[in-house]
Amino acid sequence: MNRILPILYKETLCEIRSKQILMTTSLFSIILVFLMSYSFSNIILTAEMSSNLLMMIILFITLSTSPRFISIEKDRKTFPFLRTFSNMETIFKAKAIYATILNAFNLLVVSLLFFIFTLQNIPNLLLFIPFIFILSFNLCSVILFCSIISESMSPAWIYSNVLSIPLIIPQLIYATQILYVIQTDITSSSLIENILGLIGFSLLKIFLLPSFVKNIYG
Repeated sequence: MNRILPILYKETLCEIRSKQILMTTSLFSIILVFLMSYSFSNIILTAEMSSNLLMMIILFITLSTSPRFISIEKDRKTFPFLRTFSNMETIFKAKAIYATILNAFNLLVVSLLFFIFTLQNIPNLLLFIPFIFILSFNLCSVILFCSIISESMSPAWIYSNVLSIPLIIPQLIYATQILYVIQTDITSSSLIENILGLIGFSLLKIFLLPSFVKNIYG
């Protein structure tokens, strides 16, 4: 943790100094959810339709914004410096934590706007907020892992997205079912099963992905 905190601090400073990147990604997310909602404005969306549509929006936003946490180091040629300061396993953990938190707040805003624009009932926030953070971790950790693998390829962000999509799809299936249930009937027995499935994927990433990164980079 002592090595992770300085990297988190560095990421925060970089984000503050390059505010235009954060503003651009936030504006992109808001425009995307507005356009998607407007496209379905003449259709009465069911809970099943809205959960699938929101998952598409979440996937597209995360795929568009998460790879930059790795690609920015390559563009600025700061990876060698980072690797002298810490090992690649720690760098991956720190960037996964930071990307998860930043992406989760972005997805929370986007999701609430989506529910408002499409006139859907806002789900139980006590369930919805942790769900978004767990989902954000699952998506961001996979995308960052694939970004690290494809670091030497060009353009890296395309290869990272192509590699990550097959790994993300099973989690999206669980996430879509969870979102549907918390929008309709939180007493459903399938809610616990799907939550445990998504948490299981999270635990696999916590224990396996850092080890894979360590083995790749030694």
